[in-house]
Amino acid sequence: MVSAATNFWVIVQNNLWVFAITFLVSFFISAGGIFVLVWNASILGVFLSNLIMGPGCPNVPAILSPTCYIVHGILEIIAYIIAGIAGSLFSKQFSLYFFRKIGNEEVFMRIWKDVTILVSIGVLLIFVAGAVEVF
Repeated sequence: MVSAATNFWVIVQNNLWVFAITFLVSFFISAGGIFVLVWNASILGVFLSNLIMGPGCPNVPAILSPTCYIVHGILEIIAYIIAGIAGSLFSKQFSLYFFRKIGNEEVFMRIWKDVTILVSIGVLLIFVAGAVEVF
């Protein structure tokens, strides 16, 4: 169980880094978050193709082997998409409010609340995906 808990925290920490990078890239280069998503999806695709050709998950028939990883992979990818949306949304409003002086504080605070909710949902998904992956 100690090993599973250690693996859980290592996996969650790694996924939170990817989440943060996706958010930051989307914030600074709005469409740049797509790069992180495509890169992550390509790694998942290579992993799944190797998995289909290789031994697979323990105690699972070879035909069902990829499903062990698809469930948590989908949760992680949804979290990264949420990070990209939150980063782009915040970037747009940040630019309008601070640089172009368009908009008011009420709109900015509403967007800040929306971004906070999106990031919270994304982080929760990362923890759920880590739990699904380890346990």
